[in-house]
Amino acid sequence: MNIRLIIKNLSIVICIEALCMLLPFFIALLYGQNDAKAFLFSALITLCAGLLMFRIKVKTNNFYIRDGFAVVALSWILVSVFGSLPFLFSGAIT
Repeated sequence: MNIRLIIKNLSIVICIEALCMLLPFFIALLYGQNDAKAFLFSALITLCAGLLMFRIKVKTNNFYIRDGFAVVALSWILVSVFGSLPFLFSGAIT
């Protein structure tokens, strides 16, 4: 199992999620809602986490089936965790 390659692939997923969080941020700004800060902070935290994970050096690019299953399973977990940040920051979830 190539842990470094798994983390590198997870970082790409996390960075894409951070970019997707910018759309609700701009919509919240457009409608003048108070949740804009929550989406901006969540996107910045998610992007920073993704970029930090992306800096890991990969020794080999051999990607096996087990690595693919790990990337998919961990992607679902990380997207859920980082996707819940706007709800925590806005106070929708206490």
